[in-house]
Amino acid sequence: MNAPSRPIPARLLGAGIAGLTLAALVTGPTTAEAAPVVLFARTADAPAPGPADAAAVAKEVLGDGEVILGAAATLLDLDAHPARLPSSPPVGCAGEAASIADLDALLAAAVDGLDSLEYAGSLRAATEARDLLPCVGDVVPTESLYQLYFTEGLAAFYNDDATSAAAAFRAAAAVDSTRPWNDDYAPEPQGVFLAALQGVLKTPGAPLDVDATLENAHIDGRPASGVLRGLPAGPHLVQTGAAGAMRGVVVHVPGGEDVVPLMGPEGLEVRLAGGEAAVAPVLAAAARTNGWAESILVVSRTGWVRFEPSTGAFGDRGGGPAPAESVGRPPIAAGVALIAAGAGVAAGGFAANRTEYTKGLDSTDLDDYRMRYRNHLGGFGVGVAGVVMAGVGVALTVAAATATDDGSATAVRILPFGFAGPSAAVLGLVGSF
Repeated sequence: MNAPSRPIPARLLGAGIAGLTLAALVTGPTTAEAAPVVLFARTADAPAPGPADAAAVAKEVLGDGEVILGAAATLLDLDAHPARLPSSPPVGCAGEAASIADLDALLAAAVDGLDSLEYAGSLRAATEARDLLPCVGDVVPTESLYQLYFTEGLAAFYNDDATSAAAAFRAAAAVDSTRPWNDDYAPEPQGVFLAALQGVLKTPGAPLDVDATLENAHIDGRPASGVLRGLPAGPHLVQTGAAGAMRGVVVHVPGGEDVVPLMGPEGLEVRLAGGEAAVAPVLAAAARTNGWAESILVVSRTGWVRFEPSTGAFGDRGGGPAPAESVGRPPIAAGVALIAAGAGVAAGGFAANRTEYTKGLDSTDLDDYRMRYRNHLGGFGVGVAGVVMAGVGVALTVAAATATDDGSATAVRILPFGFAGPSAAVLGLVGSF
C-alpha cells in the first residue's frame, strides 16, 4: 500500500518597493507497506489539524515508524457520495447527470413494453431507469419512483425471474406500503407482489437521524429532516443539494429499533473524529478495501481515537494536539484593504514631500524655508509609513491566499528592513508564512 504524498510547504517572502520574491519547498514522506493509518479530521467546532500536528500525535501514540498519513475526507473519499448509512455502501450515480424528463422517458418505455407484451424491452427500460435514479438533478416524485419499481417487478415476472420480481416489488412497497395491487394488470404476479408487501410490513426500518448538514434532503421524493420513524426496511432514494443540481444515492435502510445516522460527508467526518460506534462499519469497510491491517488513528483538534480493523471497533482515546501556531486562515479582504490604505497614505505622504521640497527651493524667506523643510521631512515620514502598511497588507494577502484548507494554521512573521540617505530610502519586509 503506497502512502499518499504529504506536502509540507515552507514559504519565504521578501517584499520591497521594487517587488516581491516567493520561494516554496515541498517535501513528502517515503512510502510504507502495512503501516498504521493516521487520519486528521474536523469536528463540529474546529477544522482538522494539519499534517504536522497529526504526525506528532501519531508519534506520541504509536511510537516511531512510518505511517500512512492523510486527511480523512481524502483517504476515505467521503465526497464520493452525498449521503450514506454506516451499515451498507451507498449506490451512487455511475453516469452523467440526468433530468426528470430523461427518467420519465425510460419509465414510459417500460410501461409501453408491458402493454405491448415486449417484456424483455420493458425490463431493459425499467433497469436503465432504476440505474438513472441517483443521477437525476431534481426531486424524483414518489409516484414515479413507486411506478418504476412496480413496473420492473411486472417485467421481471413475465421474464420468468420471480426472484428479481420479488425484489422489485419489495422496493415498491418500501416506497409506499399503503398501495394495494393494481387491478389494471393481470392477476398472475399478484401473489409475488402480496408476499413482498407482507414481508416489508413485517420488517419496519430503523429510525433515521438525518444529518443537519444535508442540504434540501429528500427520501423517496419526500422532504427529510430530524429523526424519521416508520420508514420501511429496504432500498430508498436519498437526494440532497440545490434544485437542478441534486446528487442522489440509493441506501438500504436496515430493520431494527436503534437510530441509524444518515450522514453527509461533513457529518460522517465529525462522527469519525468523535469515535462514534455507529460509524465504525465505515472504517471497517475502508480497511478491507484498502488492505489496512494496522491500527487506524483518527486525530482531531480535540482528541484522538484508535480504531482496530481486527475487531471492527474503536478503542483507546486521548487528548488532541494543541499547536502553538493555530491562528487560522487570515482574511484576504483584510490584506487587500491594508494594501489600499497603505498605498493611499504613501501616495499622499510622498506627494506632500515633493510639494514642500519644491516650494522650499523657491522660498526667499528663511522662516518659510525652514517650515517647508520640516513639512518635507514629515511628508517623507508619512510616505514611509504608508509603504510599510502596504507591505504588511501584501504579506497578509499572500498568507491568506496560500493557507491550506485542511485546518493547518498559517503563521505570519514580519520583519521590516531598510536604510535611508539624505534624499532617498530603500524599505522592505521579510516574512515567513
